[in-house]
Amino acid sequence: MIDRNHPLPIKRQATLAGISRGTVYYRAQPVSQCDLALMRRMGLCALYRKPSTSGKNPAHPVFPYLLRALPIERANQVWALDITYIPMARGWVYLVAVLDWHSRKVLAHRVSITMAADFCIDALCQAAAEHGAPRIVNTDRWGELNNGIFPA
Repeated sequence: MIDRNHPLPIKRQATLAGISRGTVYYRAQPVSQCDLALMRRMGLCALYRKPSTSGKNPAHPVFPYLLRALPIERANQVWALDITYIPMARGWVYLVAVLDWHSRKVLAHRVSITMAADFCIDALCQAAAEHGAPRIVNTDRWGELNNGIFPA
């Protein structure tokens, strides 16, 4: 954007581009590993608004966690489904992944700009179509996802 070899002065180029002249001369310096470790120990992190994705629907039942003592010995025995968010310049995109607990393989994934359940269901259906239905699907949002896809 700024050409240091152009006959037009850098100050004028910055003005025409609508940017501060300081950004032209600033060179970002990487943070040392020692500083990063110290920041982690002190609990310092970036402050920004994060989406609220963990609210539960009181209308959906809460099931006991049955996998705590279950030995997972083969592929397609237990799948996990989880959603995370990816911060973007304006808002977030949401990523859902279907994982096989035994192989740790990502079986399917989808990205969406909304938290609607349909992209999660699409990922789950794709994984089931390609790998067969698992014995157990583990997610914290099963009541919202299981609308007739898999038997309860």
